[in-house]
Amino acid sequence: MAPSTTLPLHEGIVQDTIRCPITLSIMRDPVVAADGFTYERSAIECWLQTSNTSPMTNMCLAHKLLSPNISIKIMCQAARSS
Repeated sequence: MAPSTTLPLHEGIVQDTIRCPITLSIMRDPVVAADGFTYERSAIECWLQTSNTSPMTNMCLAHKLLSPNISIKIMCQAARSS
């Protein structure tokens, strides 16, 4: 079993994972964009209306298709219910 001193680090990683990098809020409908990053659907859709670049890397996106991120959605739901 890992020492309890590592728990805050893991909690921080989880918190960073479930927060949208655009809104900084816990996501409700997380989706993966062509850059491989996960965003809140409404935030990335708004971004993509005016840009064809990644909000994280500023590189051109290969496409604007978004895929649901079910694993992150489950984590977000668990965080909101706790």
